[in-house]
Amino acid sequence: MILETERLILCRYNRRYINDEFEILSGKLPSCFSDLKIHNVEDLTKLIENKINDEFFYIIVLKSNNKMIGELFGALEEDLETFSLCWLLNKNYEGKGYAFEAVNLYFNYLFNYRNIRRIYAYVETDNVKSQNLCKRINMRLEGVFKEFISFKKDNFGRKIYEDTMEFALLKSEFNTFYTEK
Repeated sequence: MILETERLILCRYNRRYINDEFEILSGKLPSCFSDLKIHNVEDLTKLIENKINDEFFYIIVLKSNNKMIGELFGALEEDLETFSLCWLLNKNYEGKGYAFEAVNLYFNYLFNYRNIRRIYAYVETDNVKSQNLCKRINMRLEGVFKEFISFKKDNFGRKIYEDTMEFALLKSEFNTFYTEK
């Protein structure tokens, strides 16, 4: 399924965007995506099959120049009604409303076409941009997990645990404010 806004296309992964994805994954990433960091295109080719076969993995493409600027992905929980969402945007395209536009459209797809009941996202306390996106899309802050997870180590090899916020939104809440554009 291809999803569209005035400026964006959300579609399943396509190999022709490998260079755009390399640009995203070889740059500075939030700590929660540190395991996705790649150093060469060969590293990326190992990840491609998983992305192609993942029914929930969508890329964000600018209509104006057909450039991939980000990705949306996540996991459906065992209850088949709850979805854990992640997003990643090329740093060069932040601050232009693309993430909000893409996530809003993806939420509509998940809630109203895939019949998801609840979507949640984990955001580290130092990732203010993602926290702001969650608030802008009307997600509720449900809690903060202290020293929840470790993605980094200090100079001595000890794990650094990060505090993580959980934001969530129900289908019924989303549908009270969403209007397709």
